[in-house]
Amino acid sequence: YNLKHRVIFLGYSNNVKELLSGCDVYLNPFPMGGGCSIMEALACKVPVVSMFFPSWDSCAQEGADFVGLENTIYSQNPQDYVEMAVKLAKDSILKEEFTKRMHANLLERGSAKDYNKRHHEIIRKMIQKNLSQRLIQIN
Repeated sequence: YNLKHRVIFLGYSNNVKELLSGCDVYLNPFPMGGGCSIMEALACKVPVVSMFFPSWDSCAQEGADFVGLENTIYSQNPQDYVEMAVKLAKDSILKEEFTKRMHANLLERGSAKDYNKRHHEIIRKMIQKNLSQRLIQIN
């Protein structure tokens, strides 16, 4: 995909808004990407590439909730993720449409307080499931 000169790994930074504002696309990590970074990217009007698959026990569910399942790569294949990132980086019209849909979806989801409630519920369910699986293994 010849991304060598287009992808920059910057490391840690306190200035998230400035960094995101300069991005063409935000790549939500998978399979453990979550909602906070997605919200930050969408607030800067940067499109998000995020994967979702129902059997994954991760915050990816939360990310899919914010961008909208219809805007999420519903696949376990990392190649699909890469292809979407490349399409968005190359096609400014698709990027703009994608960003508008995602941003509108985020605004429909409610406030930061609503987000926190959903986030805590997802984490609580993941912890309960993990604990119950460990208890079954111990017994």
